[in-house]
Amino acid sequence: MPSCVEGFGLVAAEAICAGVPILVSEQSGIAEILPHDSRNCILATRPDALTPLDPEITKAWAEAVTRILDNRRDAFTSAKNLKHKMADEYTWKKTISGLLEALGVSAP
Repeated sequence: MPSCVEGFGLVAAEAICAGVPILVSEQSGIAEILPHDSRNCILATRPDALTPLDPEITKAWAEAVTRILDNRRDAFTSAKNLKHKMADEYTWKKTISGLLEALGVSAP
């Protein structure tokens, strides 16, 4: 799922949950939390939605899409691995604990 303009990365998060290969903008919020070994799915994009795409950026995205389409088995295996890695890292328990800590509330 190529996603060039997306603040948080909800579409990418949903794709990860479904085990679907992703390509995301380096400006997407989800790009900040992807594991280091999954950084090859993060690509440069335009600075804002109104700026035309640079030909080099367009070429890089096209090459990344082609890489996935030409190696679907590997892409879906990587997507499945990413899904499990993210599921281990981002649990409801950790999320709630982090929120309570940020609010200064001690967990029960």
